[in-house]
Amino acid sequence: MNEKKKIQEPVAETVPESVKSVWDRPVKVAIACPWWGRWEITQKHAKSIVRFIKESPSWVEISYHCVVSPEDKDHKELLDIAFNSGFQVSEYRNSPVSTKLNALINLVLDISKPDYIMNMGSDDLVSADIWPLYKPFIDRGANFFGIDSCHIIDFYQRKAMFMAIYNDRYPVGVLRMVRAEIIRNIWKYYQFNMYPSKIDRGMDAASMDRLNKVGIIAEVVYVEDQVLTAGLKCNTTINHWLHLSALPCAKEVPFDVVKKLLP
Repeated sequence: MNEKKKIQEPVAETVPESVKSVWDRPVKVAIACPWWGRWEITQKHAKSIVRFIKESPSWVEISYHCVVSPEDKDHKELLDIAFNSGFQVSEYRNSPVSTKLNALINLVLDISKPDYIMNMGSDDLVSADIWPLYKPFIDRGANFFGIDSCHIIDFYQRKAMFMAIYNDRYPVGVLRMVRAEIIRNIWKYYQFNMYPSKIDRGMDAASMDRLNKVGIIAEVVYVEDQVLTAGLKCNTTINHWLHLSALPCAKEVPFDVVKKLLP
């Protein structure tokens, strides 16, 4: 009789108190990010990442991997940004975006052998202040976790807002961490990738649903009043400023609150 295989989690949910960390070396975190258009925003993102890597603690080893598309009108500009930033860059057709991102993640798993894959968008600004919050989760080898809220910046105007979009079960997409071994096991036992193969939006929710179905539930890291990440939005981005500012969960905040994230 055929029996459904249960995904194997790489480590237990809890670690004895006598064990400070499941890792005896720096933890390898690979950021996987698809790039498309908006080179001016991507340039800000790249500068933020360079600073993020530089300011991160010695116990974490970060590599950044982006994928660009030959048909992109900003293809040359994006390649220049990636090379000048010292990033690993590959090429893949843009649509569907989920297939493009799956291809990048599978490449990263193969060449970098990371412990964690970190989710990121090419319009995100991030702060290395995230690591003290993440360290307890990483020390015990948590499988899937991320922060509960984020900020948004209008790229063309000095405006900002706070987004508390998710409930206790769902972390936001940016800075979300997934154990690399979980992604490998999803393919091993279920023969599917991190993201459904033919979607161009809603990928954060789709990948979370996919993980939930195989028993991998996200843990939420509460940031309270800390400003750790912000998405740079304009009228050409997915979930652009006008759309997000109309949501009931959006709260405008003084621009000075997010200034420190700008490179």
